[in-house]
Amino acid sequence: MQTYVANTRVIQDLGGSLYFSTSSGTPGIWRISGTPAVSNGPPSLVLALGASGSPFAFAFDPDFTVAYVADDSLAGEGGVQRWDFADGNWAVSYVFSGLTNTGARGLAVDFSGQRPVLYATTAESTANRLVTIVDAGPASEVTTLFTAGANQLYHGVAFTPDANILLTSSMRARHRWLSAQLDRSHRP
Repeated sequence: MQTYVANTRVIQDLGGSLYFSTSSGTPGIWRISGTPAVSNGPPSLVLALGASGSPFAFAFDPDFTVAYVADDSLAGEGGVQRWDFADGNWAVSYVFSGLTNTGARGLAVDFSGQRPVLYATTAESTANRLVTIVDAGPASEVTTLFTAGANQLYHGVAFTPDANILLTSSMRARHRWLSAQLDRSHRP
């Protein structure tokens, strides 16, 4: 796809172009015009996180005026950053203080309400968490939804395409069969 920037971490098709994150070379979020099957030239840097940046997942609002970046750095601007586009340039507006020195990797953002609602996975090396934040500024409360158990880690987080999925009869039958198998495997 592209061979110009090393260490691609997360790639997304947004607005008919491919966007990806990397922490090598110039850490940041990069854009490849269109959705090519083979390289169509060097990508362009959209969000430059600086030499100490370590971006993973990211999200842009539908108007491409607000962006959030999960950065797994354990100091400085690690955690989740909010970026705003103004006067033709992107700039960091703030980092959510409840996640600095913790870092984040997975990120999904619901832009449908008055304030964006973020879901992120933290970057602790053990017992990391799935957290949520309603964006009300840098001091927004970080609420832990789940903590990973022993020998487990959460990495990514994503929304399903449609919350109103209708289960077919074959899906229901498979669910009943799987539930029965799990029940049997957990009996004393």
